[in-house]
Amino acid sequence: MSVAIGNALPQVKEHSLYVTGSADEDGAVGALEHFGLMLLMK
Repeated sequence: MSVAIGNALPQVKEHSLYVTGSADEDGAVGALEHFGLMLLMK
């Protein structure tokens, strides 16, 4: 699984399977939610 945060370099985003929101938009949380991993943390 490869995830890039929204404000990553274009080269990084182009090689990622999923691009989430920016750091200011809580992109890391968005990626965890997208892949259903937040349920494991509760």
